[in-house]
Formats: sequence, structure tokens, C-alpha cells
Amino acid sequence: MCIYIIVGTGVPSTNISVNGSIIKLSSNKVIADTRTTLVLVPGEVCKALYDAIPRATYNSTQQGYIFPTSTKVENLPKFKVAIRDKQFVIQPEDLAFAPTDNDNWYGRVQSRGELAFDIFGDAFLKSVYADQGNR
Repeated sequence: MCIYIIVGTGVPSTNISVNGSIIKLSSNKVIADTRTTLVLVPGEVCKALYDAIPRATYNSTQQGYIFPTSTKVENLPKFKVAIRDKQFVIQPEDLAFAPTDNDNWYGRVQSRGELAFDIFGDAFLKSVYADQGNR
């Protein structure tokens, strides 16, 4: 079964889930961006995600959430983002972006700050199939 979703100028993103707990997002919009490495979401979503990772914390020097490099993939939360009402999995191994030092990863999911919409970058895109121009 194929599901076609056009994500040009922003579409509703109604919810995000962390380990099956759904966070409802009213009036939330998202764009997919091939030039963005991270997944940028509302602050409360970041907090819920990193609260589910042992010893994860917000690091003001790094200006984002970090978590220990010793964290095993199987211990990372199940993280799903929605475009409209369809949920898509961000693979657990894609939650780590880059090492900040020998002990911590900079998380690939970060707060969008004051942006009016979410941005789903390559961690999202590599988990889905995009069909440009065909329906």
C-alpha cells in the first residue's frame, strides 16, 4: 500500500509519540527539508523524548540535548512523528547525530525554538520513500 503525502509549504503534523505516549499538537505544521540534518520539533516534544533516554540532558554549551554514547540502541525510545495523521518512525539509531566529546552524543532531534513550524530533516527522510511528481 502506498501513501502519498505532499509536503511543499507545510502540512499539519497532528501528533508525535514517544514510546507509545502520544503528544497532541494543535495547529502544528511541518515541512520536510533535504538540507536539514536534524529534526526540529516543539520544546515539549524534545523534553518528552530526552526524558525517555537515561542520563540525557539539555546542555547549554552545546545549545541542545545530549545523551551518553554508552546508550545502547535497544534502550532508545520509539519515536514517531506525524504528517497529517500518518505516523512515521525515526529509527532509534538515527537519534544520535554527532559526538560532543568522548562521552556524549548530540541528539538529532532538537527544539525548533521560535520557528512557527517543525522541520523534518534527513533523519526523517531516510526512513520514508518520497515520490516527486507522481501520485
